[in-house]
Amino acid sequence: MSEIPQVDLKIPSGGTLVLQLLLHNQSTESLFLHPQIKDWVVDREDIISSLSYVEPICTVLAGGEKKSQKMRLEIPSELKPGQILKNWLQFPGIQEAGIPVNIEIIESDKNLRSITDLFLKIDLPFADRNSKLSPILGLMSGLMEFDRIPMRWLVVEILVKLCQIGEESSKSPAGSELLYQLHATNFFKVGVSASKSIQFPRWIAKTLSNMEPVIKNNQAQASLFYLWESWLFSLAEVDLGSGEIASTIEVPPFLAEELVKELGNDSDRWFAYLMLGLAKISPSIAINLQNIATETPLSSGNLLTDRSLQSIYNLAIKLSGLDLLPASWLVMEILLLVTGKGREYLATEAGTKLLTKLRRTHFFKNGITAFTSSQFPRWLAISREAANTYYESLGVPNCSRGVIYYWENWLGNLGKNQAVYSANIVENLLAKQWELDAEEWFGAIVLGLVQISPRIATQIQNIADRALDNFPPILQHPVALNNMLDEANSLPR
Repeated sequence: MSEIPQVDLKIPSGGTLVLQLLLHNQSTESLFLHPQIKDWVVDREDIISSLSYVEPICTVLAGGEKKSQKMRLEIPSELKPGQILKNWLQFPGIQEAGIPVNIEIIESDKNLRSITDLFLKIDLPFADRNSKLSPILGLMSGLMEFDRIPMRWLVVEILVKLCQIGEESSKSPAGSELLYQLHATNFFKVGVSASKSIQFPRWIAKTLSNMEPVIKNNQAQASLFYLWESWLFSLAEVDLGSGEIASTIEVPPFLAEELVKELGNDSDRWFAYLMLGLAKISPSIAINLQNIATETPLSSGNLLTDRSLQSIYNLAIKLSGLDLLPASWLVMEILLLVTGKGREYLATEAGTKLLTKLRRTHFFKNGITAFTSSQFPRWLAISREAANTYYESLGVPNCSRGVIYYWENWLGNLGKNQAVYSANIVENLLAKQWELDAEEWFGAIVLGLVQISPRIATQIQNIADRALDNFPPILQHPVALNNMLDEANSLPR
């Protein structure tokens, strides 16, 4: 086991402590690090608010990788010599135990400002290098950090991924024909005008550039998609019961920069590939786009209706607002949609057979253990309540809440009469899926991913084909959602 380091220093009141954090990820899982300091405890009695700065504010540490962060702590100036300050340096979602920070206040020279530098070597998590708990820690870390990642980052990766799918679809006869028909519609022309108006390609490129210092790892291939797909398939690499390690399942890099470089500032191609990507993954959107492709074009003088102009304005406002919302709200909606697809597939003979096989694999057992240990249903409940509180403050009715619902409606308003959206699917799924346990959640999500991604479907089928004939039953410890905020020793949130 790695020992928990400790900080013991003597610093004058009003001074500054600069912690040079030398971080090492000794697990095999990528970790999202966001170090935090708590409030100061003075002489084991009084509480004083802390003031700290971290640079960079967060970072991704791949398995075995080393990086550094700098934390600057301002020591309260109203303290007297001899008083003792105590604090804890924490890594939410990674390590429940904090690193003790003990400071004794000493006499200060009023003519000099005291700055104390300390290099602190930290091996995370505090466990063996090949810790069999790394899949659990990876899930805990990821769920926690979705509250701190701006929604904009996730939205950009989704948009780029859809455009990659759309570009591939444009090479097929069906995709090429749909694109040819859409080009002549007012829907398409207004969409391209909206993209140009807010410099959509530049917005994509700038966001990816801002993400790079945090997301990229030493293999120069990390992204939010890459990190989560790597975590998913890492479940097949280790038996959490015995600690045995299996072969690694390789995950291809995301390569968003290649598409950005190829498309450049061509708003026409960006919007075209985005529509084809949406049509490829959503049968309902595909049907609506086919209907739009057959609509009668308006004259050029009537191209931008009042509703279309409002859509362009809304696009600019909403994209800027994505910096203020946490990614967790969108992740929750996506997981509900994926779970819905998985439960539909489970109702078929093929889906039932696949899940029956998966239940006899270490992959599935590890997934249930990770979901249960990280209290996945609790995370969903908190994320839902946070989002609902926000929507209530804006006066948004229940039937109209949700990020996905809003953008489907926005897309529909680009045309004169046609609509691309349907009912608020996410809100309906909430009522149907909320009482699922960890095993049902994990099984439905995996089956949903199988339906969405052919590449993931191939890997999951390969895992299922290695199912054991005699596999012990999976034991779970249910999580009580009615006591989420008063648990002792819970991970910081």
